[in-house]
Amino acid sequence: MSQWPSINSVLAITQNLEWPRNVPNVPLPDHLASRAANLVQEAGAFTRRIALEVADKTKEVGVPGHFYDSADEKLRDVRKLLDSKFEREVLDGLRLLLALICKGKDVAEYFPDVVRNVASTSFEVRKLVYIYLIRYAEQEPDLALLSINTFQKDLSDMNPVIRAMSLRVLSSIRVAVIVPIVMFALKKATTDMSPYVRKTAANAIPKVDSLDPTQRPHLLELIETMLNDNSSAVLGSVIASFNALCPDRLDMIHKHYRKLCRTLADADEWGQVEVLAILLRYARAQFLDPKANETTTSTTTAQQPNSFYDDDTTTSSVSLDPDHLLLLDSLQPLLNSRNPMVVLSVARLLFHAAPSSHLRAAVAPLVRLIRSGAREERYVVLMNVYTILESGGEAVRKAWAPHVLCFFVFAGEPGFVVDLKLELLALVASEDNFTVVLNEMKNYVRSADEKLVVRTVRAVGRLCGRFPVLVDEALDVLMGLLGTKNDSVIAESIVVIRRLVQQLCVQPGPASTSQTTPDASRTTAVRIIVQLSNSLDTITSPSARAAILWLLGQYASYVPRTAPDALRRVARTFTTESDAVKLATLSMGSKLAVERVSKIQDDHTDDEHARTRSVLLLLAYVVEMARFDLNYDVRDRARMLKALVLDVLVRRVEGTPAHPKHDSNSPIAASAPTSANGDEKDAVLPLLSQHLASIFLAPRSVPIDPSPYSGRQEYTLSSLSHLLNRVSGPSYQPLPDWPTEKPDSSVRQVEEKESWNRERVVAAPEREIRKTKKTKTRMVTLDEFYKDVSTASSTTPAVPEEQPPPPTPPRPAAAAATVASPSTLPPSPSRNGALLAGWGSLSAAVADAASVEYEEVDDDEDMVDDDDDEDGEDDDDMDMDDVDEDDEDDD
Repeated sequence: MSQWPSINSVLAITQNLEWPRNVPNVPLPDHLASRAANLVQEAGAFTRRIALEVADKTKEVGVPGHFYDSADEKLRDVRKLLDSKFEREVLDGLRLLLALICKGKDVAEYFPDVVRNVASTSFEVRKLVYIYLIRYAEQEPDLALLSINTFQKDLSDMNPVIRAMSLRVLSSIRVAVIVPIVMFALKKATTDMSPYVRKTAANAIPKVDSLDPTQRPHLLELIETMLNDNSSAVLGSVIASFNALCPDRLDMIHKHYRKLCRTLADADEWGQVEVLAILLRYARAQFLDPKANETTTSTTTAQQPNSFYDDDTTTSSVSLDPDHLLLLDSLQPLLNSRNPMVVLSVARLLFHAAPSSHLRAAVAPLVRLIRSGAREERYVVLMNVYTILESGGEAVRKAWAPHVLCFFVFAGEPGFVVDLKLELLALVASEDNFTVVLNEMKNYVRSADEKLVVRTVRAVGRLCGRFPVLVDEALDVLMGLLGTKNDSVIAESIVVIRRLVQQLCVQPGPASTSQTTPDASRTTAVRIIVQLSNSLDTITSPSARAAILWLLGQYASYVPRTAPDALRRVARTFTTESDAVKLATLSMGSKLAVERVSKIQDDHTDDEHARTRSVLLLLAYVVEMARFDLNYDVRDRARMLKALVLDVLVRRVEGTPAHPKHDSNSPIAASAPTSANGDEKDAVLPLLSQHLASIFLAPRSVPIDPSPYSGRQEYTLSSLSHLLNRVSGPSYQPLPDWPTEKPDSSVRQVEEKESWNRERVVAAPEREIRKTKKTKTRMVTLDEFYKDVSTASSTTPAVPEEQPPPPTPPRPAAAAATVASPSTLPPSPSRNGALLAGWGSLSAAVADAASVEYEEVDDDEDMVDDDDDEDGEDDDDMDMDDVDEDDEDDD
């Protein structure tokens, strides 16, 4: 076979051709025309060969790609394929439908065509038909009923897969009429020999319950029967049905509790999740709280931070029930499961029903899930870790401290994972690594991602709340962010700076820091407040401006000249400010006025009075503007402050003896209340007005910024309600409370049948082995046989004359061919009598000789090898020479 030229050679030859130019209607030379025709033919053949190779390569794919083609012509051929009499075409049609189902297409219109093949003799066709029917049996119950006889027949099929699929289809038909049929099929399937069929029956129980709730008592009986199943593959589905129908019927679990603990490691992955869920509820209801009075001591084998696989030796003084310890011991193998939900279920059980010291065992598996899982899995795992760290205390946080690196943010991670990781960084940091955490956060604030910077600033504030020693360093980092052009970053930075300054003023710092005196902390606070006041005109964020005004009002004594100037600047733009800034301005003016009035009582100079009067005039102006604001909150705040602060302070200022004279025409005096006859009120001030300084200028505690992920301890770990921080629906069941008194443990005492174990070895009964030699049967010739017969006939008594001779049986064909007829023998009375007397035994003996070759050996005697014979010869081999001589004699 000649090889085709490559495409490169064809192109090269085509480019080298010299075509005549600018010559109209000039015919090509013969040799060029023939060569061009050959090239065209070779190019066409080459193109066809490439197309065939591409088609062949496509067919070699494991799942043919043409099955996923949803073109109209493909769908038009489906009905023809399903109605075909050839099995291969029917399989192609079913595979195309299943491929379209995987793509999310609705192919319910082909339901009648698929149902026709439910009685096919091909196992592959029936399996695909059942997969399709399971998907659409609920949508087309009437059409599915047409084949219900076939489904019932398949319940007795030889193949367990067909039996299981027929049961799945029957339970998926949402028609109440067939409930008795389904119940009969379930009762039959619960005693099936195949564990796969029994598992399918267990999974069908919730479907029947949702279809007909009146069958629940009978279904509970089936569940109680199937709990006795010893197959670990079935128990997971049975427990799943138990959780769906009767999760509070823990009395049914008593006698199966220990079996569930022992077979937990052998169940399938999702069966383990169901079993762990019911064991958690059982432990909460049947055991005492192990965290009630525990004292735990932990020792580490090395002084250095533990590596990922280091083990901690943890001892707990809590005395646990033996069955409780059995449950905790059975959880250890599941921590190495590849299924993330199994690991989370184990961590959930350890968190809710185990001493705090046992949570150390779940640290490394959870870190593995954080590092290797998908982003959705990582989010769920991180959410559970946050709850564990928040509720576990310092002991649990120390166990997680060596793994702080797994909470660092990596490029490409989604925002919800980044936010949760930053919250965990602030929560898991310890005294040994908080510097590492803060340095990592410094790198994050330099990022170009605006959302990452905002989240990091918020995390820095929480980190400094746990470690006040970091406040000074954090303030320097956050003040550097005020020069950015991003309003959201500036706003969040100022809000956090406000909390840090407040923390710095309330808690000057621990003795280990360089700033150990209140004066040093006050100097830092003054510097920060002045810088914020200078940037007030350039900051536009309402929350940031409100935070700055709060600092200026609360710590007005720290900046006596800066605060009044800031109030003056804000008063000019009061009408254009946001509602939050207006409220903050009213509060700031009131605090500043109270501070000024309380100060002039000690310093009666004219300068102080002038400054105080300026502050009161600014407050009166702001209050007057706020009285006519559109927001009712601003109006109410203005009226309250006028009656409580402004009027009282005006009386105090105007009635001060150090004041040179009283000007009744001043705006301050005009704002003071008067009596009916025009005189100032000299009544006793209200009780609140006597303590204005204590009310407005009292030290404020540092506000705690609650994390959006906190407060989820009331929900079960790894549940949807825990993830959403609210009850997800009626299916959520909270965990039962711990009992106050120890329940009776004898309910779990069950007589267990003796089973095989490695320590119990049963020896076989001793038997005497005797060396026996096999007995062989020698081939007997016909002459020797007749000789034996004649000898036996001589000893046979004569037959009486009055008795007729015995009936002669039919002669065998083999005997007729080899034995001579009696009529051909010489006449001899004795010979004839012997033959007549022994003819019956002759026929029976010939038949026995033809069917039996060896003598049977007694069953009680053991067979030994022929190599152990005394003569050392192989007695199994027949003497072929003797056989040949016997054959010659027979001839």
